[in-house]
Amino acid sequence: MMKTEHDTAVFTQTGRVPYSHVGMDGYLKPVAVLNLCQDIASRHAFAMGVSALHLAPQDKIWVVNRYHFDFYRFPAWDEVFTLRSWRAPLRRLYEIRRFELFDEKDQILMGSTCAWVLVDKNTGKPVRLSRAMPPELCENDGSIPFDMEEIPLPPDTARTMDFQVLQEDMDYNRHANNAAYLKWALEALSPSELFPCRIRKLDIRYHHDIGPPRSVRVHTTREDTENGLRCVQAIRAADTGELLTGIRMDLSL
Repeated sequence: MMKTEHDTAVFTQTGRVPYSHVGMDGYLKPVAVLNLCQDIASRHAFAMGVSALHLAPQDKIWVVNRYHFDFYRFPAWDEVFTLRSWRAPLRRLYEIRRFELFDEKDQILMGSTCAWVLVDKNTGKPVRLSRAMPPELCENDGSIPFDMEEIPLPPDTARTMDFQVLQEDMDYNRHANNAAYLKWALEALSPSELFPCRIRKLDIRYHHDIGPPRSVRVHTTREDTENGLRCVQAIRAADTGELLTGIRMDLSL
């Protein structure tokens, strides 16, 4: 069961890690963390009157541009957690949102920053936030620092794995939800790469979307680091080769 509290600046959600959100190691899955983040962001946007439902009559949609995560510890099954989120505009175009996950002792478990853009559904082009948001939500521009560094892509010789885009991957915007790309990226890694290591840093850069019945092809390269390994991935449309998403993750014990 979740409990949600909010004010005009910070939106807070507390709960326990449910069984359905943990992996075979008994800890919260990375994909579940991303889903918690997008869920609290959606609730906060709804409370401010700028959610996907509010913007649909204007033919505008929110599209995620990129995520950065720092993972310090993954909470275990039934562990109490608190997730906090707040937002600020950047360059009048990006909606920057910060997430911080804490345990019951108020020790930070995860920190994340993401960038969203508002897109005209008819043209597919970004629009200024001021065209859909009240003036008070366009203040404090740039108050949340955000790095727009691009993720390097693996070479054509990288190993590949294909996945079918399923109906259950679709979301309200009628394309594969942003969590699906992380799911495919993790599935493309071998058990020896994922266990006993854990993800410590994760960067995701979204370029284009996709839907069923098409397939995606995940290109993966890995390199050993001092404390573990780094995996760099490109997710492309299997039929056209169009770049959909770039992912970089650092894993260590």
